[in-house]
Amino acid sequence: MILSNEKAPEIRSDLPYEYRRRWYDKDFGCTLMVDRINEIAPEEVKQFAVMLLDRMVVQIREAHQKKIGGAKSLGIDAVKEMYRSRSHHRRWYDEQAGIKKAVGSLYSLPNEALTAVGFHLSELFGFLTLYGFACESLGMEPDKEDLAKITSTTISNGSHDGKEALIQVIGQELYDVLFTT
Repeated sequence: MILSNEKAPEIRSDLPYEYRRRWYDKDFGCTLMVDRINEIAPEEVKQFAVMLLDRMVVQIREAHQKKIGGAKSLGIDAVKEMYRSRSHHRRWYDEQAGIKKAVGSLYSLPNEALTAVGFHLSELFGFLTLYGFACESLGMEPDKEDLAKITSTTISNGSHDGKEALIQVIGQELYDVLFTT
């Protein structure tokens, strides 16, 4: 798996109701990750995050299917809900097909993978949000190499090194001005 060696937290059932209304709210890290996608700007950075999420889910799902010897049924209720949700736009992410597909694909992951993805990507998406904010503040276009550096460092080495990569990309002085005041 592409995630770092940091241990993901256990699935929490003691969360307040507002964090358990949606199917992915059974895991706080996943909830945070989905919420952070909404916060990411500019649009180029958001689309990068969505593409990354989609690719990671596909890779994890394929590895899991190999491990268990084929695809596992989601169940009749899940399939009904997925079909019904095609015609509704109840959530912010339903308005954009790419984001809706990426979030919907999380449904196919086993709980332990959902927890790991939520934990690791919520950290990364937080860094991408900060990077996007820095770009907008400076009137700069996001750079694909910068996005790749922040992403690969965070996924390979964890959140501490991811933060350091972000600081290398935008500079310590700008980081301090924008994010520590």
